[in-house]
Parts: sequence; C-alpha cells; structure tokens
Amino acid sequence: MDSITLVRQLRLPHMVVGALAVAIWGKPRATTDVDLMIQVPPGAWERVKRRAGQAGFEFDAVWDFHNPMLRDQHARFFKNKLAVDFMGVRDAQDQQAVQRRRFKMFVPGRRISVIAPDDLVLHKIKAGRPRDFDDAVGVLRRSGALMDYDYLWNWATRFRMDDELAYLLRHISENP
Repeated sequence: MDSITLVRQLRLPHMVVGALAVAIWGKPRATTDVDLMIQVPPGAWERVKRRAGQAGFEFDAVWDFHNPMLRDQHARFFKNKLAVDFMGVRDAQDQQAVQRRRFKMFVPGRRISVIAPDDLVLHKIKAGRPRDFDDAVGVLRRSGALMDYDYLWNWATRFRMDDELAYLLRHISENP
C-alpha cells in the first residue's frame, strides 16, 4: 500500500506538498521523500501511526527522537527505503490550503490531491530555507497565471512574510 492509499483509507483530508507538488506547479527537482499534509483530528495521531505500521510503513524513531516538538503533528516513516512524511495542519493557512487543494492526474488513472500553487508558495516562504525560496520562484514562474495574488498577499501580511513575498516577486521581475 502506498501513502496516498493509506490516507484515503483513513478518510482524512490530505494533499501532496513538498517537492512532488513543486514538480507539478514549478520547476521539478530531485527529492528523497514524499510529503503529505493530513488534516488529523485532535488526538488521532496515534491512530495514523498505528495504521501506517499495519500497512507496512516503518516508523522513524530516530527522527521522532530528534524532533520532539513535532510529535503530535508530524511523523516520518519509511516504505521501500523511501521516506514518507505525514504532516498535520499547523495553522489557519494550512487549514484553508487543505480546503483549496486541487486534484490532478498523477499517472494515468490515478488522481491525487495536491496543494494549490499559491498555497505552495506560502508553504515555501514559511519554511524559509534557500531551497524553498528557489522552489517558490519556480512555482511563481511556471504557475503565476493560476495564482490568486490577493490571497497570497493577505496570508503573507497576516504571517508577517510580506517582505519575503515582495522579494520573490521582485526577483522574478528582475530575472525573467
């Protein structure tokens, strides 16, 4: 069983985020993991972890040990040597992103839910690593016509990330 089938069976709203979403909306890059955001009800993380174990996913106890602040909202597993991160909804923007997710054909006959491009840009700004800024630039360049810029500015301002968004947009206009 793969990770998307697992969360579908759990009947939890979910979406692909991270590098796989970047490949859909931006400039594809290599990745070593699958990132899924899941809307997990309070107190249900143990059920998610237990079901993942039953489905053949190996819990990454070392990662869990080194990330104690994330235990109730993020879990890493391995399946066939591939890291799979199950991330919970962490804030109001994540919650809205799950509601705004898009459905795309991933492989013939396989439809997946994926984060919308504007929400992906916001996620990348929130993460703030250099790789995330590069990813956000790629998404803005490739999927800019699909963006709701009022939505982007609203959330960027609410999270005090408007300088970062302005930087990305300036970078794109100065480096077409």
